[in-house]
Amino acid sequence: MINTGDLVIIERIAFEYAGYDFESRQTGIVISSNPAREIFNLDTDDLMCEVLTLSGDICVFYEEDLLIV
Repeated sequence: MINTGDLVIIERIAFEYAGYDFESRQTGIVISSNPAREIFNLDTDDLMCEVLTLSGDICVFYEEDLLIV
């Protein structure tokens, strides 16, 4: 389970799901983690994580697309 403050590697597929451009392998710090049902009203029990990337962007990814460093 990923927690707030964890340093993570963001997998390439995460960028495709989120609709972000993938330039190179990225890392970031998890700012928050919440159920997708609460954030986006999706019919799933998956967790969504807000990640502050090294470029300074805040992006939202599925937890399963992140690897803890």
